[in-house]
Amino acid sequence: MPWMELIRIRTGRNQEEALKSRLKGLLACHERAAHTFEVHVYGHAAFPGDVVLLLRWETNRPEERGSLPGLGLVQALKEFGLVEHTVWIEETD
Repeated sequence: MPWMELIRIRTGRNQEEALKSRLKGLLACHERAAHTFEVHVYGHAAFPGDVVLLLRWETNRPEERGSLPGLGLVQALKEFGLVEHTVWIEETD
């Protein structure tokens, strides 16, 4: 079943480079996680300190509260500012 985690980090501009560096290291560690379908990082078009990570999964059942790698990323990124973590299930019809 396809599902995704959306992790949004809102930080100040002065922390943007530190956040990018930290993300690079964290994603390298989680890149080979079992069943990972895709990992994408997006920056807001108008607000440089606003970043979204998108983790797409293909598993038998979605993790309603998030995957272990996703939850680990959330904890590690809290030092940079506000972090929002949501889980989405693909609608099929």
